[in-house]
Amino acid sequence: MKKGRTLPPEEAKREFASFMDAADKTCADCTTSNPQWCSVPFGIYFCLECSGRHRSLGVHISFVRSISMDSFNERQLAFMRCGGNRRWREWCATYGMADKGAITANKYDSPVARAYKEKLRCEVDGEPYTPPPKSQLNPSGSAT
Repeated sequence: MKKGRTLPPEEAKREFASFMDAADKTCADCTTSNPQWCSVPFGIYFCLECSGRHRSLGVHISFVRSISMDSFNERQLAFMRCGGNRRWREWCATYGMADKGAITANKYDSPVARAYKEKLRCEVDGEPYTPPPKSQLNPSGSAT
């Protein structure tokens, strides 16, 4: 999918309201309510405090945006529509990775996290996704 047109903050905010579900109303990394920040490549939502930790990971891992103050292009919104905190938590549970707690490169740049980002990218771009063997998706980042 191409970037498409860019929606100004107010229009993007209305778009978010149309597809965010109950799980997106709590930070993906802690228990804070009403998160106002997101990671586009993961399609997840988090609070201000956790947004700073995500920013420290670098844009190559977690590209952070404000859901109320930033513009979003259509491709970025597609990542957010395809993702969501519920889906991220389910993915983490499937592969034995804690979905809440430490916000570290070991978690967000792990094989499990990279596979999740690739799955979302394939969905956004309309491409087939072939998951790596489960044995390669060790949450600690090391091969099993």
